[in-house]
Amino acid sequence: MDGRQLARIARPTLEAPWVECQLPGTRPPVVVVQFQPQRYVVRTLVFLDGVSLNDGMTLEAWRLKQPLPLDRFEQAFRSRLWGPVGALLIGVVCALPGLVQFDRTAGLLWAVLAAGGFAVSTGWMLTMIAFTRWLRTRRTWSWRLRRALVLLGVMLGLPALLLLGAQVLYLIEYRS
Repeated sequence: MDGRQLARIARPTLEAPWVECQLPGTRPPVVVVQFQPQRYVVRTLVFLDGVSLNDGMTLEAWRLKQPLPLDRFEQAFRSRLWGPVGALLIGVVCALPGLVQFDRTAGLLWAVLAAGGFAVSTGWMLTMIAFTRWLRTRRTWSWRLRRALVLLGVMLGLPALLLLGAQVLYLIEYRS
């Protein structure tokens, strides 16, 4: 204020998204709050005698709305692509080879393979998303273990599922 530093406030992070600092020696009390509701977004609020200068809400009302802390696991699997939109995108990507071949030869087999690729990959991704949401509730487990479980499931689980499906198709073809 007037070229002087009155206080130094810590920068909020996703692990500690709410930081309050009461400026010393101010009457009525002035409280500065910085909070981080999402990655790369930091907001600053100033409260004079417990009332926000920005919107007129009280400090207590803002404390009730403050963002929850996120551990490193929750931060890693928070993007919009780690949800239904991402599952649909994965499904489309996995269906594309079958659709391209169907466009060239128009065989029923290619349409079934494209639909199957879409269904299996989308279903698997939705399963992994549900697994990730379940792991969010296991905050006593280390974030590294939870991340490793998800990555192993995605990297090893889907190829194993596809190999199992290929073996089933081979056995059906071989026995007929």
